[in-house]
Amino acid sequence: MSHYDRYIESTLAEGEEVQAVHTVLMVTRSTTATRLEPGGRMFTEARRRFARRGGYEGEPGTVAHGIPFRQGGHLLVVTDRRVGLWRGPSQHRTGVLWSVPRDQLAGVERRPRLQFMSRFRLHFSDGSWAALMTFRGRNVRRLAELLGTR
Repeated sequence: MSHYDRYIESTLAEGEEVQAVHTVLMVTRSTTATRLEPGGRMFTEARRRFARRGGYEGEPGTVAHGIPFRQGGHLLVVTDRRVGLWRGPSQHRTGVLWSVPRDQLAGVERRPRLQFMSRFRLHFSDGSWAALMTFRGRNVRRLAELLGTR
């Protein structure tokens, strides 16, 4: 295991083994204020040109839709039984934010690198996906080896 042992160990089921732990950032959904006309009023356009900058794709009830998108660093943990997000050490609490059985994961897709972060998507068997970022490209390669590519 890694130096995150104390954050993860207490949340594992009996006999569950950790295979990978990576610090990740969520790619959040956002809306953008847009000026309608020079000197005109500002308003928020939801789900228009700039409204969706990653995040996830999936209708309510899909795996990706159930992920709690929160700011800050989280731990993406892959065990022999599940894939999930744990609260990161910066949050000074342990606990699982979200997890799903590994058979609900269809694969990992590497995305174009943004500045110094490596972006990737977790694709799920129901067709939904969630976007995340990590500081090292090798983390994405390791996840693809463990979970398959898409």
